[in-house]
Amino acid sequence: MVSLRTSKVASAPQVKLARIKIVRKNVAKLLTVMNEKRRDAAKSIWKDKKYTPKDLRAKGTKSSRSGLSKEEKLIKTVKA
Repeated sequence: MVSLRTSKVASAPQVKLARIKIVRKNVAKLLTVMNEKRRDAAKSIWKDKKYTPKDLRAKGTKSSRSGLSKEEKLIKTVKA
């Protein structure tokens, strides 16, 4: 990547300039796979614990996160 950048500065042909985009995409793919593996490993560690870290919890929508749980929805008050 560094050699491609230096050749870009030295007014290299368009082929090398186009390779910068390809190399950047390949780096992004690698980082994505590495982060997915790291998250999967962390999820398996925290799976049987009482609490899970916020970044490993299911995202959902804000209303689903702040809404009532299933048990709370089913609770009925006694009529007087």
